[in-house]
This record gives sequence, C-alpha cells and structure tokens, in this order.
Amino acid sequence: MRILMSLALCLLLTGCEVERKSQQNQSRTVQEKTQKVTPEKDIHQAEWRTVKQGKLNLSQVTYLSEGLKIDALVCAPQNLKAGTPLLMLEHGGFDTETDPRKCNEYAQMGYVIAQSAYRGQGRSEGKVEACLGEVNDSLALKQVVQDRLKTQGVVHVGVSLGGCIALKAAAQQKDVKGVAILVTPMDFAQQIRILRATRPDALSRWFEIFGGTPEEAPEQYEKRRPIAAAPQVNAPILNLIAAQDPLIPYKQQCDLLSVRKKAGKMVEVVHLARNGAPNPPLQQRYVCEGEGKPAFKLPEFKPQDFKNQDVFVTYYDLHHTSTAHMWKTVQDFLRTVAPLP
Repeated sequence: MRILMSLALCLLLTGCEVERKSQQNQSRTVQEKTQKVTPEKDIHQAEWRTVKQGKLNLSQVTYLSEGLKIDALVCAPQNLKAGTPLLMLEHGGFDTETDPRKCNEYAQMGYVIAQSAYRGQGRSEGKVEACLGEVNDSLALKQVVQDRLKTQGVVHVGVSLGGCIALKAAAQQKDVKGVAILVTPMDFAQQIRILRATRPDALSRWFEIFGGTPEEAPEQYEKRRPIAAAPQVNAPILNLIAAQDPLIPYKQQCDLLSVRKKAGKMVEVVHLARNGAPNPPLQQRYVCEGEGKPAFKLPEFKPQDFKNQDVFVTYYDLHHTSTAHMWKTVQDFLRTVAPLP
C-alpha cells in the first residue's frame, strides 16, 4: 500500500520521474528545433517559433500573463480550417513541462492544441501557485492562440491539478464547449491531511506554495478549491474518477456531483472496470447519496445528450493515474461536444 501511495503522490506532484523525463526529452526536441527558427511576434507581443512536422505546425510560444513570460506549446494542422475548436490541455503537478506527444496526437485529429507550462514551471517566469495564477496563464494563452489561429470555441482537458485549472478557467468563459477532468482533487486541505499520514516528507513543498498549513492559512486553501467554480461552468463536464485514489477521498466526487445537480445539471453516472470494461459487479461504497443506481456502460455520446448533462465515470480498482480507456473516452467526448468544421 505504501508503494501505491508513493506512486500516487508522484503522479499528483510531479507526473512521475520517468514520464516527466520522457516528456522533457520530447519537449527539448521541439525546443531545439524551434530555437533555430526566427521568432515572430503577434498582436499580443507573444513570440512564436514554429517548425513543420509532417502535416502539423509545432510552435514554442512565449507569451505574457500578468507581466510574466510564460512558456507554452501549440500544435495545429497546417491546413487549418476556419472555426476549428481549441483544446486547452492543462497538465498536473508542480514540476511538469508540456507534453509534445499529447499535443501531436490531438493535432493529428484536426484540433488546435495549446498547453501552458504555467508560471514557475518549465522555462516560465514566476512561482508555482497551485491553481491560482495558473488559471490566468491558461486564459491568457487561450486568447493568444484564438486571435492568431482564429479558433472557435474551447474545450478544457485537465489531469489531476490541471483539472482544477480546467474547471476554474471554464467558469470564466462563455465559449466553452466542454470540460474533461481526470483524477482531479476538489479540496486541497484534505490532501494535506492524507499526506500527513502517508508522506510527511512531502509537506514542505505544499506549505511553501500554499503559504502554510490549512490551519494557518485556511483562506489560501479555500480560494484554490475548484468545486467553488463548478456551478458556474455552463458547459458539460466529463469527470473521470479513480475509485481507490489514495490522494482524493471519494467523497470529493460525491460533493461535485451534488454541486452540479444543484446547479440544474443532469448527471449520468457510470461505473466501469479498471480497464473500461462494462458491467462490473456493483461496489456499493462508490455510490453517492442520492445518486441512484449507476449505469454500467458508457452512454452513446450524442450532441443532444450534452446540452444540459454531465457524465461522471468511476473506474473500479484504479489509483491516482490515467488509463488508455480514459483518454479514449476524452477523445469521444471531444468529438461530440466540439466537432470539427
């Protein structure tokens, strides 16, 4: 169990060393290529260094957010059609760089992808704030990309801490077509309580970022909670949950379910096996109060189904990580709520 706790902590805080190094190596490859290109400046004074890779344009972008120079990666088809939706990919962790592999993958589908490294991460200026200033970094990048590439509508996809950024950014916009969050915490003070019991050695970084313990600085934890922004998200939410997440008590997902229902949203609740297989035996401890009996297979994603409805998917026997089935579900959701022109 301690090994699983350590793995989960790694995923939440750093994205895991092996994966992070792999992403960094890919990011450096893009950076090395783009550094040879003379940067172009746009109306926002953002610098674009773009190289062609197959049928895609890969751009290393340096833009301004609240006076800070922030590093970003943008991927787009070369034959970009007018009105193509923008996908904002919000990464997790406190020390994670952009992910060229995911950027490339979704651009191959025909979308424009934008990923901010956020303040204090990658080559960006500033300090990590944990779902505070990073929300403004995401919104600023969205504006930069939207104005230059003439995208239309936006979908936010966030993993772990990035899910918090996705929800809070989506709550401040009117052109959001959908939000997909994976293994996303709703209450950071609860994470501290868990880490006190399992990884007290990791707390110093958290306290540095948050300005103290939950008892010393409760307002700092409160203003970062994404659940407070959830009622303001008018777009459909796809919430992908790991049932046995050692860092996110399952009650947090029940709380989000309750908040969305009180906001007038219908919520389709689905329980699947770890690998996404349908019809697992019901595990009653993962049924939220007032939820009713969950479905045991994904609904057929249709545009009319997402006008006023969320989908919450619980994966049994899964810890703090994402899976291939989760990302396949995100792609199906993306195609449904934000079809290509």
